[in-house]
Amino acid sequence: MVHETRAGTAVILGRFGKHVRWLARRRGVHFSLVRVIVCLIVVAGMSSAQDGIAAPLFGCDAPLERTGFAKNDPGARALLGLTRDWTVAQRVGHLLVVGVTGTEVTPSLAERIQTNAPAGVFLLGRNVRDREQLRELTKSLTAAGLKLNGGVAPLVAADFEGGSVNALRAVTGTTPAASQLAGGGESGVGAQALADASVLLGLGINVNLAPVADIRPPDGGFIGTRAFATTPGAVASLSTAYARGLRLGGVISVLKHFPGHGAALGDSHDLLPVLSHDLATLEAEDLLPFANGTRSGDAGMVMVGHVLVPAVDAVSPASLSAPVIMGLLRERLGFGGVVITDEMKMRAVSAERSVVEAASTAIQAGADLVLGDYTPAEHALIVNALVADCTAGRIDGDRLARSLARILALKAEFALLSPEGASTLAMWRSDALLAGRPFAAWSPDAIDGRFYPVPSPTTNAPGTPSRATGEFGPPSEADAASPGFTITDEQGIALYRDYLIHSGPSRLGRPLSRRFFLDGEVVQLTEGGLLRWKPEEGTADVFEGFEVFQATGTPWPVVDEWLKASGYARPEDGVATELPDIDPGQAQVGTPRGPVYRSGGWVVQSYTRAMVRKPMTVDPTSTPGAPAEVLWIGTVAKLMGAVPQDALAPFTWPVAD
Repeated sequence: MVHETRAGTAVILGRFGKHVRWLARRRGVHFSLVRVIVCLIVVAGMSSAQDGIAAPLFGCDAPLERTGFAKNDPGARALLGLTRDWTVAQRVGHLLVVGVTGTEVTPSLAERIQTNAPAGVFLLGRNVRDREQLRELTKSLTAAGLKLNGGVAPLVAADFEGGSVNALRAVTGTTPAASQLAGGGESGVGAQALADASVLLGLGINVNLAPVADIRPPDGGFIGTRAFATTPGAVASLSTAYARGLRLGGVISVLKHFPGHGAALGDSHDLLPVLSHDLATLEAEDLLPFANGTRSGDAGMVMVGHVLVPAVDAVSPASLSAPVIMGLLRERLGFGGVVITDEMKMRAVSAERSVVEAASTAIQAGADLVLGDYTPAEHALIVNALVADCTAGRIDGDRLARSLARILALKAEFALLSPEGASTLAMWRSDALLAGRPFAAWSPDAIDGRFYPVPSPTTNAPGTPSRATGEFGPPSEADAASPGFTITDEQGIALYRDYLIHSGPSRLGRPLSRRFFLDGEVVQLTEGGLLRWKPEEGTADVFEGFEVFQATGTPWPVVDEWLKASGYARPEDGVATELPDIDPGQAQVGTPRGPVYRSGGWVVQSYTRAMVRKPMTVDPTSTPGAPAEVLWIGTVAKLMGAVPQDALAPFTWPVAD
């Protein structure tokens, strides 16, 4: 196996620059391309080793942006610059996601977070009492993490698979299992994931430890109804659809349990299961859902399970195995995103080793994040042990830098970094676009049937309109058959950079239009706003939500008239002038920009970034605590007749691509 710090790799990177670095790092790399890249790196690494060239170790206490990994990568260098003032304990602490006790952040818990600096926390049923308590808990946990890491928010995770695995049942009640969702096909599964993302974000949770990408054996096995289906193809398409729905909804997904738990015998909570498939069967069956989810770019993280796979490593569980993590997942599948372990106190791992040994081994094997329901004492011991590993050279700065860069990039993608950090990632991504990285994620939509890529494809030279008006309909056959659109033109890069700076899907939603010209600007409509780029000035900004109506000459009274024409009326006196208990949070939907209307069993109100509606109780003078439904600008525009049939033609914008 090739060591990550081999000097020979630099030969390849020096020749191909950001092309190889980006493709190796991203989640959506195709098998064939990965194999070419890996072969090049293997050959270069072997050649260098034979010549006696060794990469120097770089201490964990040194500026990580100066490591060999980052020195030629401006994006990684800038992201790692966020860790410049972190102690070694903070840096290695950011490789852990830990469980907590209780239903509130006590002074001792706050001190634990600030002392041991975890990358995030995960919640169990014991942490959840009711909706308001959970919101306060996640708010306080996030505040504690932000205070410590200078604007880098913590991951807040929960098992929200549905069915028998739902840590939030006290709030959400019973939810359908994956096997039940499967009947709705990709579209139904994706829609459920979007709904789940809205619920999770409203509760302050940004990571769902789902979906299960294991294949259910005919007898159900240990995984049972947690799996979507019994065939590799069905599991691949449905688990990817769920991961995509979470991503588009602004929540990080976790494909689990790599390399596959379905056919393994036994429950890893109690013992170490064995997956006895040979390599050919692994590739044809067990790995297929993971390959599909990572290649599409929809998997936020991949969870490595506690399962023994003798065909790859006959000694160590997958979660502690370099051949599985670095060989099978990184090299064979080409996954460049964040790798997280399954919970490390399960008997499959903890029966034969201490929590300290298990965490240390997992990191050295290539995991980026270790998930553990540790006591405060165990947590402190593990951080101290990882610091000792750094001191002894078992973990060097280059290795640490790689994991932290992946983690910070993921956090930035989901708006968990400071504005400076988000801008840094946007620049990183735009550099990659120059290398011709394809970006497109077609996703089912109940309205249009298709979403446009992020951003939309360029089909002609920059600045040359292809048509007088645009259409929102499904893509052409050529577009639909393409695995992605290559974005290399300046306006596409600028718009994508702007999209990321403004937190991308977590804030603006999905693109709904192609690119258009408007008064010397290039614009693109998304669900939550309007991206704008001024080529002459080289600047970009965004119109948010209903500001789009103002910018295009559709004033607020017109929106009100549309509501009235749609059967909505002003409530009687005594009804609240603002909708209470907006689930997605004021930060997501903005502030009220219009009065409350009601129709039938619904009340609705316009906000600066969206329209929100909620079901009414029997009492017309109050609204219940049920989840709110958010109608983003693109949806409202469509309902008003502005899109997609007439595209942006009412605003006389010629198509820019």
